[in-house]
Amino acid sequence: MAISKEQIFQVADEMDAAGQNPTLAAVRKALDGGSYTTISEAMKEWRAAKAADNTPIQEPPPPGVMDKLSEVGAEIWGVALELANGRLASEREGLEAARLEMEASRLEAVELADQLSADLDDSRNQVASLEGVAQELRAEVDDLKGKLTTATERATTAEARSGEMERRANDLRSELDRAHQEADKNRQALERVQEAAAKAADTHKAELAQAQADAKQAAKDHKTELAQSQADAKQAAKEYQEQVEALRAQHSQALESAQEAKAAAQAEAERLAAVNSSLESKQAQAEEKLAVLTGEVEKAGAERDSALAAVATAREEAAALRGRVEGLEIALSRGEKGDGSQK
Repeated sequence: MAISKEQIFQVADEMDAAGQNPTLAAVRKALDGGSYTTISEAMKEWRAAKAADNTPIQEPPPPGVMDKLSEVGAEIWGVALELANGRLASEREGLEAARLEMEASRLEAVELADQLSADLDDSRNQVASLEGVAQELRAEVDDLKGKLTTATERATTAEARSGEMERRANDLRSELDRAHQEADKNRQALERVQEAAAKAADTHKAELAQAQADAKQAAKDHKTELAQSQADAKQAAKEYQEQVEALRAQHSQALESAQEAKAAAQAEAERLAAVNSSLESKQAQAEEKLAVLTGEVEKAGAERDSALAAVATAREEAAALRGRVEGLEIALSRGEKGDGSQK
């Protein structure tokens, strides 16, 4: 809203009546704003009017002086008036020159004040804009701090998970090594049992062959004795029959022993084969678990590396934003200092 001259005159009169000097800044402050140019023009008129009110009145000499200086008073008074008017004209010329100089200075000061006021308004607008940008950057910094905290927590969790996976993998490797050792022991035991069974079978075969050879030799001897002595034929035949039956019994026992040893060897071989198959199955399962855990360890390592990379990126972004915020705060502080100095 524009300020009228009447309002400016009223404020100047009130301040003058209160004994205060109505300067441009004081009048503008009392009006709560306004253009320095408008206030300056109005105050110029107000001061001119006040100066006119204070101009001394030219009056004739008082009656007492005229009575006492009846003869020479008028002449002396004329000379005094002439001197006074001459001095007054000289003073008026000096005052006019001083007034013109003051007017030029005043106009320059008014223009400077208007310029400073506009610059101050621009500075305030820039400060407000920078404060908004600073608030946005602070919010962005806070958001990045939250992301940095989350990424750090994820990295810590990934590292812990990776360590746990590595421990589980080491446990499975140890278990797999023990399974391999046990399988080797069982294979060695199976080989020893198979060797013992083979040796037992060979021994029984040799005994059976020897028994058959003995039986053939005995039959041959009995045939020779039968040819030499027919009297002892029945007895020899009986003894031969008994020996044959004994040899058959020995042969049968040898066969049974060999079959039992073979069956025991086969049973032991089957048991060891089953144990070996179970160990191989466990070994395969352990290897599958190890492969799965190895994949999980690699995945956890990749997640950890990704989390660490995210943490590093977030830290770099936070550092860059901190630099920008610090630069803006420095600019704000300089703007505030400049605002204070202009005031």
